Formats: sequence, C-alpha cells, structure tokens
Amino acid sequence: MNKQTTRAFSTGILFTTAIIFFYSFIFHTASSSPSDSIPEDHIIVKESEIKEQENEISALKEELDSYRKKAEKDTSSQSEKYQLTLMIKAGMTPADIEEKLKEAKIISEDEPFVDYIVHNNYADKIQIGDFLVNSEMTVAEIAKLITE
Repeated sequence: MNKQTTRAFSTGILFTTAIIFFYSFIFHTASSSPSDSIPEDHIIVKESEIKEQENEISALKEELDSYRKKAEKDTSSQSEKYQLTLMIKAGMTPADIEEKLKEAKIISEDEPFVDYIVHNNYADKIQIGDFLVNSEMTVAEIAKLITE
C-alpha cells in the first residue's frame, strides 16, 4: 500500500465516522425528547383522582351551603331581641326557669340551660327576685345573673 491509498482510506474512515456521529446526534436526541413530552411545571393526574377531588369539592360545597343556611337562620332569629323580667319565686326549679325562658324566646329549644346550671353547681345558688334578661344573653350570662 502506498502513501496515497493510505491517506484516502484514512479520509474515508474519518468521513464515515463523522457521518455516523452526526446521524446518531440528530436522531438520538429527537427520539429521547418526543414532541408530546410533559413540561417540568406540569403534573399528570389520573381521572379517578380528578373524580375523587370533584366529589370532595361538591360535598364541601353542600356543607358550606348548609352552614350558610344555618347562619342565615340564626341571624334572622337573632335579629329580633326578646326581653323578659324573670321572676324567680321560692321553690322554682331550674327546669321551671328554663321553661319560662323558652316561652319568652330568651333561649332556644336546643340550649341546655338545666344541664349548664347543674354541671356548674349553680342549682343551689339561684336567687329569688326579678331579673331582666334578653335573647342576646348566653346561658352562662343568665346563670351568672340569677345566681349572684
């Protein structure tokens, strides 16, 4: 083999290597990053997870609506202020007092006046007399007023 043949052979190998390198560089990077790949700031969520979240959101919305309705009901019932001069006589029980307060709409039907009086040891401390109470007072405030 002469010098010229060796150079031509070397040039051929170099040219073939360059072609293979560029071919693999162009087509390999294109296949490793497809056009439908997901950007870094995106998250994949399954349909079942979406439906779970939608169900949870609808349940929370219903709960919020019920709270709003209850709050509207409470505010509408609280908009009217009732007042009563509570006359406590000898021999009256906490249940009798509770009944008078409920009749005058000072406390609601579901407020546990008797339970509060008994559990806080106010039953023996109830004073005889006239007490001015209103519907804006809490059970604790009424109990404190009639036991002082």
